[in-house]
Amino acid sequence: MWPFKRRLDIATLPSVASAAHRWSVHQATHEGAPLIVRLNSSAEEWARHPAPGVKLGFAVPLNAPCKGGLPTSEENSELQEIEEVILEEVGSTAKAVYVLSITTGEMKEFVFYIAPGVDIAATHQTIRSRVRSHDVQCMAITDPAWEAYTQFAAE
Repeated sequence: MWPFKRRLDIATLPSVASAAHRWSVHQATHEGAPLIVRLNSSAEEWARHPAPGVKLGFAVPLNAPCKGGLPTSEENSELQEIEEVILEEVGSTAKAVYVLSITTGEMKEFVFYIAPGVDIAATHQTIRSRVRSHDVQCMAITDPAWEAYTQFAAE
């Protein structure tokens, strides 16, 4: 009902791996090196929603870093498999919005917004036990303004 925005219920969040998500890919440079950002533009409707106000990120340092470049095709294939594991585990343990992935020649990061109360340490440990090829690092911070997402969505 205009001029009011419809109220979103976290129970209606689509699956983190939903085919309905709309993604865009952007290339930039950071400190002279290429940076690839894959952005879930359909997450815009959830941006700044108070329920999923915890930013959850999984950083995966590359085994064969290429300073000033991007991952090799072989390592990129491994990173895609890791992404599937992360999506499966986050999707099974949290109401989450998968908002972006960031790729450099040294690492790849997968960023989600989740509701508080998730056992992040247990989710991280499960992911680490399933991923043998790379070290998967994890961090979570309260980010109700969705700053990590909006800084990329605005560009």
